[in-house]
Amino acid sequence: AASHLIAVRSTIAQEDRRCDEARALARTPLPHGAEYGVYWPYLLYARARVAMEEGHWAESAELFKESGRWLLRRQWANPIVLPWRSMAARACLTLGDQEQAQRLIREELTLARQWGAPSALGLAQLGAESVDQQEPADGTTTRLLGELPTRLAYAWVLADLVTEEVTKGQRASAARLLSELSRLSVTRTSGRLAERVRWLSAQLDQPAAPDDEALPEGWSALSPAERQTAELARRGLGNREIAEQLMVSRRTVEHRLSNTYKKLRITSRKELRARSRSTERDVTDAV
Repeated sequence: AASHLIAVRSTIAQEDRRCDEARALARTPLPHGAEYGVYWPYLLYARARVAMEEGHWAESAELFKESGRWLLRRQWANPIVLPWRSMAARACLTLGDQEQAQRLIREELTLARQWGAPSALGLAQLGAESVDQQEPADGTTTRLLGELPTRLAYAWVLADLVTEEVTKGQRASAARLLSELSRLSVTRTSGRLAERVRWLSAQLDQPAAPDDEALPEGWSALSPAERQTAELARRGLGNREIAEQLMVSRRTVEHRLSNTYKKLRITSRKELRARSRSTERDVTDAV
């Protein structure tokens, strides 16, 4: 049971933004034989979340998949046990492996439909919307999860979708999703989530930036997480501010921006901003 206890404590520390404590707990030495215990995959999952928070996406993806392999060896395929596929898919997408990300999330959707529980299917559907970068669902997901208002996982995926819509400039859909998120009781019990809701509300209260549509060439090649980070950077926020707004570590922000610069073939924030202004002029001239 030590694996389970440590996994839970690490997750709570991460939720409370005590990142150093979460990392230390996830790396706590365990008694010999713990890797054969029934709760071992939960610790692997907690370690994967810590790695994801720190921007170690390859390590995170491997830990999520190792957690899944442990479960599958025991024929525990039900995604409600641990949603390792959708989490691994998000890591794979950040690493640029869209094919594997889509394969994982579609497999999770198939298994969730076979299981039929609203919680499993609703969370799998939210994961698919995030990974496949689709428009928000037409209410199906909300209905599936309507009886689960305190689901923290559901609320966090929903918060990520709102953030994605905000950074894309899709204010109407962002406002609709934020309204749904704000109604969840978990936003009043999770301080970290409440911070995100307040920040998103403030973003939507601001007038639309004139260059929302003036995105640099190659922007579509970025992952959702990279787009969120780069959008805030091009609007003038520093790494610490971005980390606070997206509820990630500064190391994660640095990693995302590094990947963004490589994909856009630039080297700095200054170039990112200059590229945006250049695109804006081109659009204006064309009009």
